[in-house]
Amino acid sequence: GGDLRVVAGDTANGSLGGGGGRFHYAQLGHGGYTAGGEHKGSVNVTATGTVDVLGGSSDDNSRDDNNFALVGHGGRGYNWSATSANTGPLSSVSLSGNTNGVNVSGATGLNVIAGDHRSFAQIGLGGFEYGGDHVGDVSVSTTTGDILLQASREDQSHAMIGNGGYNSDGTFEGDIRITSGGSLSAIGGSGVSDAW
Repeated sequence: GGDLRVVAGDTANGSLGGGGGRFHYAQLGHGGYTAGGEHKGSVNVTATGTVDVLGGSSDDNSRDDNNFALVGHGGRGYNWSATSANTGPLSSVSLSGNTNGVNVSGATGLNVIAGDHRSFAQIGLGGFEYGGDHVGDVSVSTTTGDILLQASREDQSHAMIGNGGYNSDGTFEGDIRITSGGSLSAIGGSGVSDAW
C-alpha cells in the first residue's frame, strides 16, 4: 500500500538545509510559521498504507527549532498578547461541499511523533502559541494498524490529536473521533516542561 509521510526537517534525513536547522516545518493545511488571519476549509487525508506525522530535530543550539509537523490549519504563532498579529480563527468547515473537519485515515497505521524543542506533531487545528478560536471536528482512523502518539524528550514539543496546542488560547470546539484497527498508545514526553 501507499504510505503518506508529513516529516519536518531533521538532521537524521539530511533535510535541514540552511537556517541553522530551524523553521523547517511540514504542513498539510493553511497557515504556517507566524501566519495570522483566518484559515478555513476541510482537510482530508487518506493513505492505503501508514500515515506518519513527525516533528523534526536539529543540532541548532538556539532551542527554538520550530521543525513542526501539522495536518490541519494553524502552525507556529506568537500569541504574546490579545492583539498579536499571529492569531486568527481556524475552522475546518468545508467550503466546497467536502466532508467537514480534519480527517486522516491510514489503513495500516498512524504515528504522530514530536521532535526536538518546539517541534510538535499534531493532527487538528492549532499548534504552538496559536491564538484565536479553533472550531471543527477531528477524526483519525486505521483499518488494521496501530495508532501511536508520542511526545518529545525535549521541552514544549507535544504530540496531539485535536484542537489547540501549547500556550494556544481561545475557544476550542469539535468532536474528536479515534478509531484504531489495532492498539492505541499515547506516550507523554520526558522534557522538563510541557512535553505532553
